[in-house]
Amino acid sequence: MKNRKLHSILLLLFATVLFTACDNREEELQKELEELKAEKMQMEQQLTGKDSSLQEFIHTFNEIQENIKAIKERENIVNVNVSDGENDATAKEQVAKDLQWINQLLEENKKKINYLASKLKKSNNKLNKANKQIEELNKFIENLTAQIQEKDAQIAELQQRLLQSDEELKFLFEQYNQRVAELDSTVQELNKAYYCIGTYKELKDNGVLTKEGGFIGLGKIAKLKDDFNKDYFTELNIEEENVIPLMVKEVKIVTTHPQDSYELDTDGETVKAIKITDPKRFWSVSKYLVIQVVKV
Repeated sequence: MKNRKLHSILLLLFATVLFTACDNREEELQKELEELKAEKMQMEQQLTGKDSSLQEFIHTFNEIQENIKAIKERENIVNVNVSDGENDATAKEQVAKDLQWINQLLEENKKKINYLASKLKKSNNKLNKANKQIEELNKFIENLTAQIQEKDAQIAELQQRLLQSDEELKFLFEQYNQRVAELDSTVQELNKAYYCIGTYKELKDNGVLTKEGGFIGLGKIAKLKDDFNKDYFTELNIEEENVIPLMVKEVKIVTTHPQDSYELDTDGETVKAIKITDPKRFWSVSKYLVIQVVKV
């Protein structure tokens, strides 16, 4: 029983430690998950910021388109002027200005296209990297979530085992308390003893003593009756009460008790008490003590 109780207690302690460790690990995982989610949100915000860059791309592209449109319109004007055979200085100067303006627009478009191509390349690289990081982050979050769910299942199982252990431990404690109560009752019963004090007449009249033996009524000896009156006796605890007060002239121990297990406290004229010096031996023969006295 003791081993089983100890085993249950150790199991409970182990389960408590394991549960605490799992609980701490779960908190760490939850914290890590929240940090990763925050990082993911930040990256998604960065991607949202890419929308403004895309708007810039579209705006620049539209500017290029407008430039191309303007160039085509100006080309038509130059072609008309040339077809009409205008050779005067003013027409030539205007054509030269138009061509110069067209070249400037073309150069401007070229720079804008190069700028867009460079920025788009960088954005694509960042976007690809961000997409890859988000993909990896999502996978990591999925794995982490699965681990947390697994830990939740383990914790639930552990809690069930702890509940069972609690029930088992409760049963063991009930059994233990019952055994302790039974043992206390047994010890109390074993520690009970009984005594009575009186003259021969008092003890005889109360159904404790009788006289037997002798010859023709002579030499009879007082002894304990076979069916003596137990109600006349006083109960005591042999571990706590080792002195029985008397204050009488003479004392005779009727029941059987080892002589070296007690002594009489007397001043020469009066027997004050019986002192039991070795309770275990004194009560080993009989748990009933009959003290016949001659009163002062």
